[in-house]
Order: sequence, then C-alpha cells, then structure tokens
Amino acid sequence: MKLRITNTMSIEGSALDDMNKIDYIFVIHNSANLVSKFRSSLGVKNPDFTNIIEISLRDYVPTRAVAFLDTLANLYIENTVNTQFRINANTLLYIDKEMNEISAVLDTLEIQLENYKEKKNILMSVDKDESAYFDTYNQEQEDKTKILLQLDALNDLEQYVIEGKDPEFLPPSVYLNSDDGFLQQMTSQLYTTQLRIIGALGSNTEQSPSIITAKKSIKRITTDMLTYINNSRKALNDNLAKVDSTIGSAVKDIHTLPEKQRGFTNIERQEAINTKLYEFLLEKRASTILEKAAIIPETRIIETARSLGVVEPDRKKIYYLYTGIGFAIGMFILLIRLLFYDRIENIDELKAKTNLPVLGEILSAPTLTDLSFAIEDNPKSPLTESFRTLRTNLQYMLGEPGQKVILFTSNGPSEGKTFCSMNIGAILAKADKRVLLLEFDLHKPRIHRVLNVTPDKGLSTLLIRKTTIEESIIPSPIQGLDIILCGPVPPNSSELILSERVKDVINYGKQNYDYVIIDTPPLGFISDALILMKLADVNLFVLNTKFAYKESIHYVQEIITANRIRNFGFVLNNVKRKRSRYYYRRYSYYGGYGYGYGGYGGYGN
Repeated sequence: MKLRITNTMSIEGSALDDMNKIDYIFVIHNSANLVSKFRSSLGVKNPDFTNIIEISLRDYVPTRAVAFLDTLANLYIENTVNTQFRINANTLLYIDKEMNEISAVLDTLEIQLENYKEKKNILMSVDKDESAYFDTYNQEQEDKTKILLQLDALNDLEQYVIEGKDPEFLPPSVYLNSDDGFLQQMTSQLYTTQLRIIGALGSNTEQSPSIITAKKSIKRITTDMLTYINNSRKALNDNLAKVDSTIGSAVKDIHTLPEKQRGFTNIERQEAINTKLYEFLLEKRASTILEKAAIIPETRIIETARSLGVVEPDRKKIYYLYTGIGFAIGMFILLIRLLFYDRIENIDELKAKTNLPVLGEILSAPTLTDLSFAIEDNPKSPLTESFRTLRTNLQYMLGEPGQKVILFTSNGPSEGKTFCSMNIGAILAKADKRVLLLEFDLHKPRIHRVLNVTPDKGLSTLLIRKTTIEESIIPSPIQGLDIILCGPVPPNSSELILSERVKDVINYGKQNYDYVIIDTPPLGFISDALILMKLADVNLFVLNTKFAYKESIHYVQEIITANRIRNFGFVLNNVKRKRSRYYYRRYSYYGGYGYGYGGYGGYGN
C-alpha cells in the first residue's frame, strides 16, 4: 500500500512543529466488519401513528456519526428517486418499441391500400350508406386490439413474476393499463423489494434476516399478483369473446357488400385501428415524459443529524447498578456466613452466645507446631501476654482463701486444653508461685513428650499405690512448676478416677503448692472430667476457634446445668490476631523501648 500526504492549506511553522509531535495510526478496515459495526450501532424508530422515521447512531466520534447519518439519509432519498427514473425509462423503451412496430404495420397497410386501388381501379371511398357496417366492425376491432394488448401485458408480467427476472428487465407494459391501480401498486412494490434485496446483498449473505424477510414479502406479493392476473385474464377473455361475437355479426353484414367495396373497406378498417392504437401509445409516451418531469423524492429530511452529547456510559445507571450488585453480594455473603460459617472466631461472639463467664482468649501462633512451654520460648510475645491476662482473671475466680485447684477440659481433642494447662501453670510459676500440674488425661497423655522423659511412673501407678506422691513428682524446665505425669496408660482409666486416692493427691497439692492444675480428657468424649470438676475450685472449658461451633456452646451449658458445676468459665484458644479485640502489638513497656509480636500465634494440634 502506498500512502501520499498532500498539504492542501498553509500551516504556520509552530503549528507544523506541534503536528510533527503527534503519532498517527492508520488502520485498514474490512468493509464487512465496518458494515456490521455501524449496523449494530444504528437505531431506527417509527413513532406511533406517524410516517416519520427517527434514525440514531452511537459512535465514539460525534462528527463521524453526524456525517454518517446525513450521508445515509441523502443516499436513501437519491436511491428512491433513481428507482422512479429507472421505472419511467423502462416504460418509455417499451412504448417506443410498440410504436415502431405499429408504424411499420401502418406503412404496410398504406402500400396495400394503394395497390388495391390500382388493381380494382377504385378512385374514391365506398358509399356512405354502407359504411355503418364497417363503423361497427372497426369499433369492435379497436376494442379487441386493446383487450389483446392488455392480455399481452398480463402475460409478460406473469412470465416475469414466475421466472423471477432481474428488476432491471421489469416489463413496463403493465403501466399501459392505467385504470388498474391495484396491479400498478403491486408491481411497484415487487420492483422496490427486489431492488432492496440487490442492494442488501452487497453487504449481507442470503441467510441475513433482512434478506429472508424481504424474500417472504416477494413471495406474498407474487402470490397475490398471480391470483389477480388469472382473474383479470379470465375477465378479459370473457370480454374478448363478446367482442368476437359482435365482430362476427358485423362480418356477416359486410359480406353482403360487393367484393370490391368489402376489400377496400377492410384495408381502411385495419389502417384506422392501427392509427388509433398509435395515437394511444403516443399519448402514453407524452404522459410518461411528463411524469418523469414531475418525479420528486418520496422522502424528505425533517431535521438534519446532530450530536446529543455523551449517551454512554450512563454514570448514574452504572452507579446504581453496581451499588445494587455490591449490596446483593454483601447480603449473599452474609447469608452464606449465617448458614455455613457458624464457628465462634473471637471473644465477643462467644460472650454473645453464653451467659457463663469468659476468662480470656489465647492468640494464635502459626509458627508454633507442637506442644511446648510457649511463654518460655518468647516471654514478650502476644501469646504470652494473653496467658498473663488469663492469670489475672483467674485471681477473681479464686477469690476465697483455700481455692487453689484449676481444671482444664474441652469438648474434643486438639482444642488446646493440655497446652493451656501447661502454659497457665508456667505463667503462675513465673509469678513466684509453686504450681503442681496433674496429668489426669489417662487415655492419651502427651506431657511426657515435652519433658522428654519415660512415663514409667505417675498418676496411674500412684492411684494403685505402686508409688508414692513424692516419688511420682518430677520437676519441669520452669522453676516452681512440678508435674505428676499420667504414667503408664492403664486399661481401666475411668475406674481409677473414681478412686479415693484422687482426693488424696489433690489435697496433697493444696497443702504443699500455691496452685494445682488438672489436665483432663475431653468432656465431649469421656466423662472423667465431670468427676474431677467436683473436686476443682475453678473449671475452665477450652474452645478452639477451629472447632468452636455455636451448637457446642449449648451442649456445654446443658452439661454444666445438669451437673451443677460451680465456678465454670470459658477460654477461647487459637484466636487470630486480627479477630482479637485486644491489640497486644501496640503495647510497649515504659522506658522508651518496644517490641513487636510477629511470629507467634496459635497452638496447633
């Protein structure tokens, strides 16, 4: 492709410099794609009870849309005018052809008349008294000729309709019968529809909806026209039969005339008939020429195209639409959360679901993967601070003198009761208190793994009097915290809990230690905790946010109410920091130095 740019106006140097800074992009468009693009953006509307058409076009460039609509309107008007001119020209061609044929016939009749006169030695016309027969004969022959002309026009039109010829070859003879308005109207509709199909095929396929609709219209029009043509032909044939009957009577009368007069009059009659037909065509030709001069557009432009400004996007509509969508999404999320996400995730949700005391929350520590003394590993972490908060709240529940026994249990395994009991014992020991931790989970003990010792002695051996209390106590890495492990796992764990020796162990702890911490099996699976709760001064139920469903709260409350457990409270474990109502990470000690609490969070399994 070669592109040449020609300067058609004088441009100042400064303006030329600015134009040189502009990047120009030339895009070669496909004509079919452009037609499809403009057609999809084009809107046509016909107001009710009017013959007005409103045309609109949506485009990114207002001037281009205005130019497109103005050009489209002008081309439409020009096309309608050209259609009328083509119809008029075809009619003139047909009339001229018929006139040439009749003129040749008249020339032949004049020569025959002269030869007949010379042959028969006739110097003047027949007698006027005998001309009446010929007048009747001539008039009927003239009517017959007109009927035959109309039949020829109907036959031509029927052949055109049946064969479906190109509209450029439309037989104009139908226009000779000016009295038949219906046939003229239907022929004009057929011609216009065919032209519209030819124009549409330039940018569409045969399967286009507009072309299919136009073809259906043509089929309906041709069916109506063929029916009308058959009816008209039948009527014309009936008239032709009557005319032939009258002509036959006139011929019988003429046969009574002398042969010389009859031959002369016959030639004169044919000459007169063709002369009248020639005059008829001449009148039609003059009328057609006058109609051409009177052709005007059938459509006119009431208002030229103009830009309406920005019509898309509708900012107000988009604002309301997306506001509604956002509201619907929010309601949907809320509904899903209410139906499927019924876990308790923070201390406020827990307080909203129960009227029992909630002593605190233990923050999550993603990096803590095993059971351990977390407060010893990082004494300044948010996790350690949450245990300090729990220690403070315990002081209010252990308000009376002699209350030293704290029991930890949970609804199921892996909720963090052993983790909490170990670390609350450690945090109490850090406050210069002597603490004894009793591992009464005789079904699945785990504390010996933290201490890395062999559980060959403990509560199981103590309760069957194989070892003494003093022999069963082992020290922990935390100063002030002693532990009595489970020992070997007994086959009759629940029966050992019912032993009177259990009270002796707890009383020993109360007499020799400041606090006694009891770690029990899960309450939701084993009833050992219920027995030990009656020996404890404070009973703490550990809930893990992974398993703390709201139905489990009602289950625990029913157990506590049915067994009349006193001094009961909840501890919510594994609370994500962003869910916590306490902002430990903003805390800093007095003196100007602070520390962050990243890294620690919840206790895992």
